[in-house]
Amino acid sequence: MWHFFRQSSAPAGTSDSCYSILSISKRGRAGKAGKKRKTYVGSPRIRDIQNAIAARYLAHMPVGDHVCAYEPKKSTIATAEMCSNKAIVIQIDCKDFFPTIRRSWVRNLFSHYGYSREVSNILAGLLCVSESYKDSQGRVCKKYFLPQGGVASPLVSNRVADMRFDKNILALLKHTGWEYMRYSDNIYIVRDDLLPREQVDEVVKAVRRTIHQSGWRTHKVRVDLRWRRQKVLGLVVNEKANLPREEYYALKAILYNCSVNGFPAELSRANSLTKKDLISVSRFIGHLKGRLSYASQVLCDSRVAKLRGYMDTALELQKISDDAKNRISEVMLTEDVLGVLAALSKQEESKATPLIDAANESD
Repeated sequence: MWHFFRQSSAPAGTSDSCYSILSISKRGRAGKAGKKRKTYVGSPRIRDIQNAIAARYLAHMPVGDHVCAYEPKKSTIATAEMCSNKAIVIQIDCKDFFPTIRRSWVRNLFSHYGYSREVSNILAGLLCVSESYKDSQGRVCKKYFLPQGGVASPLVSNRVADMRFDKNILALLKHTGWEYMRYSDNIYIVRDDLLPREQVDEVVKAVRRTIHQSGWRTHKVRVDLRWRRQKVLGLVVNEKANLPREEYYALKAILYNCSVNGFPAELSRANSLTKKDLISVSRFIGHLKGRLSYASQVLCDSRVAKLRGYMDTALELQKISDDAKNRISEVMLTEDVLGVLAALSKQEESKATPLIDAANESD
């Protein structure tokens, strides 16, 4: 255990560390601008240790119903439904949510639940990662924080944020008519009736001030009223949680094209449109099945039936194509085997002929 504690303290990406660094393109406009998200991939052994810590310690630390991510029976659709049919939807995004959580905050979390400082320090060290940087004077320093990509990081972040600012915001909004919920670093504050803009701005300032005092920074603040499109976690929530119109039509178009032209013909176009690494037809089919399954949870029955009809037709077309390829392969394999057998029989005949001639001469 001490060995892995020392490895977690070594700078990530070095040979002494149990973490490697992986850069992933961000989604949306940030990804199109070339921005990357840094994730930390732990070794198999440190992942096993963190899974054990999550099951033995973190799973027994309760969080409120306002925490909507990474917890049992919580999902993006359930969160969107909680925000649906509201007069005002306020969205606030925490900047650098995971890297902002320091190792001392994680240690304080375990200390808050009664663990000794020594045990809390070891558990925090096993859950956090270190990285080297240069300060303003050029000196090399190390910082310890919660890694984005760690197997236990989601549960830790929920409990640290709940302890540091969730409870304060809930106390601030109590008996005011506002409802508060948080999905990872996305904060949503909703209300059933309209208010003057000045009062809404005061609520936003108070909530942001509370978050800043807890140690995080905020950006991407958005206030949507009922007569504008209200979007939560990629779903439109003006009346109920629903797929955006443009996403539905895009999915419908690609399924229709696959039902007419087949999956292989649409694979290259899908790669350019979705920005996914769909290297094979089987992966492309799995991607479409996943998108269709997600859309089926929020779309109306008529639209779901239409999309499933296109998908079934495309799968039947793919099955016919695979059967034809298998029959061709069987024919080619049979011809090859017959050719080999014919060649072997000729060799056997050529070997037997001299023996027969020799027997005739002896007679």
